[in-house]
Amino acid sequence: MRTKTQRAYKRLLHEYSLGFGLRTPYQILVDAEFCKEAAKQKLDINVEFEKTFQDQTRHFITECSVQELRRHNQGSFEAQQIAKQFERRRCPHTHAPIASTDCVAQVVGPTNEYNYIIASQDEALREKLRAIPGIPMVYVKAHMVVMEHMSTATKRLLEEKEAEKKGLSTREKNQVSKMLHSGEELPKKKKKVKGPNPLSVKKKKKSTPPLPKKKKNEASPIANVEKKRKHEEEDVEQKKNNEEQQEQSVTKPDLKEKTEDNIPKDGEQKKKRRRRKKTKHDKEEVKQEDQNEL
Repeated sequence: MRTKTQRAYKRLLHEYSLGFGLRTPYQILVDAEFCKEAAKQKLDINVEFEKTFQDQTRHFITECSVQELRRHNQGSFEAQQIAKQFERRRCPHTHAPIASTDCVAQVVGPTNEYNYIIASQDEALREKLRAIPGIPMVYVKAHMVVMEHMSTATKRLLEEKEAEKKGLSTREKNQVSKMLHSGEELPKKKKKVKGPNPLSVKKKKKSTPPLPKKKKNEASPIANVEKKRKHEEEDVEQKKNNEEQQEQSVTKPDLKEKTEDNIPKDGEQKKKRRRRKKTKHDKEEVKQEDQNEL
């Protein structure tokens, strides 16, 4: 399958999901004719559904379609094997089965409540279901699963929904019809006063408060600070000087005492000198006497 067709299918499914609430995993309801055609063309149904829908899918088949395949034994064994892969969808005809196409039409109903995607080879069934809006349909063609274009009923309903979104709502239409019948004028809507765009407006500058005026006699705050610093420095210097003076006054008398004690008086110095002399003289005499004896 070409990428162009896959994109087109994806776009179609997106429109169905917006307009009719089609959601994943997509529920595909298969009939007996579709199984026969897939068996004839030897298709791998799971792979082909993945290529077509490009998302998760669930496959269903009704009991009537299975009974129809069992009745036609000739050439339907492969079709029965394909049908066994699908989940069974309950229908009210279990005891008295009817034709596969009629059963599928009854299961879908007039509104397609369960959002089924119909996979059928029966042209009459597909023509019948095109009248119901919001039903995607697929069929087998040229060894692949092909999706039909959106039906006219579906397109019409989508256009109506879009017109409702753009124009008046149902409530507003009812109000208009009442006013027209009664002959009253329509109430005018009050327009809200809108301010300027905050992004286009310049930001207000923050106004700084003016400085207080100086008096003639008053000095500037800077001069006052400098004066305080000078006073502090002077106080520190005075403290240092006072401490130094106190230390000197404590240490000086000790030095004086030491010096007075250590310095000898004049009389004492003379006595010491005499003693030294005597000792020296005595020593000399002792030496001479020793020499004479020898």
